Amino acid sequence: MKKNSGFTIVELMAVLIIIGALLTLFIVQYNTSSISKSKLLFKKAYHATERTVYDIINDEDLYPSSGGNEGLKNISPVEYSDNTYNGASKFCGLFAAKLNTVDKNPNCSENHDFTKTPSFVTTDGIAWYMPVFDLNSATDGDPSEPAEYHILVDVDNTSGNNCEYQVIECNQETGLNTLNESCTEDTIICPDPDRFRIKVMYNGKMYVDGVKEKEYLQSSTTTKN
Repeated sequence: MKKNSGFTIVELMAVLIIIGALLTLFIVQYNTSSISKSKLLFKKAYHATERTVYDIINDEDLYPSSGGNEGLKNISPVEYSDNTYNGASKFCGLFAAKLNTVDKNPNCSENHDFTKTPSFVTTDGIAWYMPVFDLNSATDGDPSEPAEYHILVDVDNTSGNNCEYQVIECNQETGLNTLNESCTEDTIICPDPDRFRIKVMYNGKMYVDGVKEKEYLQSSTTTKN
């Protein structure tokens, strides 16, 4: 009797199990790679901000120590690379001038809505959303706190999640979260973010207070400048 040369059910199941395991490994590896890329690009953006802020705030030609306004609060006109920078858009303009941007002229106009479109995009694909206002007249709504710039960077401007990490806390006593919705546990919005915030004070001091920002900066992964 001629034997059937086809696969048995057991063999087919074994093949499917192997394929499923390989797909699982691929998905895990893809997600890990995506997170690692966001982490590396955010750290690159942070270090670029750190270096740029240090350069401009310590340049007496750009932010002179005289004139009554300290550090980034000094919005008096200055000349740099054949352009004049002054007023509320001074910091944004000088900051962009120190980086390699895709477009020659960044959008640092006081009328620009930086919450919707980036002020400029650097050649590494990072989109920068630069606030444009006068630090002398803004204190983030709290007069007891020093004024500061909140820079939003989107490290994957052309694709990705385009969101920031956020936790919606659940009150176990009331069973309601901060959005006044029924809940049993905290909800994480955008667990794999590609948008991050960097805060710059008028004296050049920088810090982050976001969960992922802190986690990524404290990791041992290094970046190339």
